[in-house]
Amino acid sequence: MRTKELGLTADQVEVKELFGRLDDDGSGELDLEELKVSLKTLQDAAANDALSRKVQAKEVADMSKAVKTAQRAALAAKVELEQQQAGAAQERLTFEEKARADAAAEKLRRKAAASAKPGQSRTVVTSSLATA
Repeated sequence: MRTKELGLTADQVEVKELFGRLDDDGSGELDLEELKVSLKTLQDAAANDALSRKVQAKEVADMSKAVKTAQRAALAAKVELEQQQAGAAQERLTFEEKARADAAAEKLRRKAAASAKPGQSRTVVTSSLATA
């Protein structure tokens, strides 16, 4: 059988089934009209398959675009969150530094007050960050 020359493989049962589907009048022969109908059916199927592939390719492209857009949005949200967290961490550090400076200033005030002699002028110590 010449099916191997066309790159096709089929056993005898498959060939007989195909022939039976193409032989509309059951004559055991394929006339020109039956062959035309079969070829038209194959042509229509190939055109539908090509159209389906184009539609699928468009859908895949659209989905890929949507995924990329979502990834960019997620990355932007992540960067914004990290910036907010960094800002909050900086605010905590600034607050903690101010608290440490205030505590040190208070300690110095107490020490100065304790060591001051009566009638001696007192030096006032303030935190440099108190006005910040």
